[in-house]
Amino acid sequence: MEAQVKKWGNSLGIRIPKNMAKQLKIVDGSIIDIDEESGRIIITPMNDELSIAYLTQGMTKEGLNDQFEDYPSVGLESEV
Repeated sequence: MEAQVKKWGNSLGIRIPKNMAKQLKIVDGSIIDIDEESGRIIITPMNDELSIAYLTQGMTKEGLNDQFEDYPSVGLESEV
């Protein structure tokens, strides 16, 4: 399906055709995931409830510890 990119404020936007939005259960305010893969834009509708796996993807133990390096340990935090 072909669509035209239009300026929307300082961003660019596309319109999702009504029949496609209905089929994918996308409504005004729906959350979508936008990825780039091999020069393509992949748009995926998200569930109403975000999973813990999605919310924590890309997190590492080192990255988590780095967020708290300015605060002294007061218990078992360093064993995470």
